[in-house]
Amino acid sequence: MEKQQRDQVEKNMKDAKDKLESEMEDAYHEHQANLLRQDLMRRQEELRRMEELHNQEMQKRKEIQLRQEEERRRREEEMMIRQREMEEQMRRQREENYSRMGYMDPRERDMRMGGASTMNMGDPYGAATQKFPPMGGGGGGGGIGYEASPGVGQPAMSGSMMGSDMKSQFVQFADVFPLKEFGYKPEPEQYLQVVGWIEVVAGVLLAFGPQLLQEISNFVLTIVMIGAIYTLLVLKEPFSMCAPATICLGLLLLLNIRGRGGRAKSKFE
Repeated sequence: MEKQQRDQVEKNMKDAKDKLESEMEDAYHEHQANLLRQDLMRRQEELRRMEELHNQEMQKRKEIQLRQEEERRRREEEMMIRQREMEEQMRRQREENYSRMGYMDPRERDMRMGGASTMNMGDPYGAATQKFPPMGGGGGGGGIGYEASPGVGQPAMSGSMMGSDMKSQFVQFADVFPLKEFGYKPEPEQYLQVVGWIEVVAGVLLAFGPQLLQEISNFVLTIVMIGAIYTLLVLKEPFSMCAPATICLGLLLLLNIRGRGGRAKSKFE
């Protein structure tokens, strides 16, 4: 009996031990599962936070791009408005010049142009009817008759109008100057004077200078003509405005090619 009781106790103890070990193993696995679950939740939270940061960054970039696009569009609109205002101002100035020159009193126009004020000192009110005799004789049709009315002073008037037109054109040329993108924009009047002096000096040296100065002048005038063609193309002027500069550029290039051919031939001989 005692032996049976002892065996029964040992069996109960063994069953209890196996059950405890099984429960401990289950508890360990459950603990591991909880740790994995917590780690997964933590990673999901980090991923969600990173996605939020990424979305915020993309939103900021989009806002910056929209602001830049809006700023660029605003600058373009301001430039177009300024250009239209400048064109309107130049058009009004030309109309005022034309109307002032066309409808001005003859005496006032002659005084401004330096014309008939010294010719008709005795009869200022008869300037519209007084005529000068033809040059080269009295009566025949071979002379040229000059009137002291609006005809006198027309060359000076046209020269003044041409000068104002050139100044207004160089205002537009200065707006599309090639170096404007680098922060340099010349004054229109200085731009006109510099280009005029360069063309005059280079033309004189090209015609009468030694060979070295002729080559330098040819190169300078070629650069000037290329700049003129570029400016007219940017302003979208008609082809008739670009034709003179294009012809001059072609003649300069032809002169350069012929000069090089002559030098090569002389060296060969």
